[in-house]
Amino acid sequence: MNINDAIRTRIQQLCNEKGWFINELIRRSNVHQPTVSEFMRGKTKSPSIITITKISKGFEMTLSEFFNDEIFLNLEEVEN
Repeated sequence: MNINDAIRTRIQQLCNEKGWFINELIRRSNVHQPTVSEFMRGKTKSPSIITITKISKGFEMTLSEFFNDEIFLNLEEVEN
């Protein structure tokens, strides 16, 4: 799994835990809907750190808490 897949999976995991659809996360994180939707569908590459920070805040967690999950262990190397 690469980092983008891991971020997508983590976002979906957290939404499922909270019983949210992606639109609720978008509303709470104040990130533009196309930014999140296109990333979640794999249409865009890596989200910016600012976007991930806003998403973390939407989940009422820090960036460290967002990335503190087993899914981020043993990721594949990122190719340029």
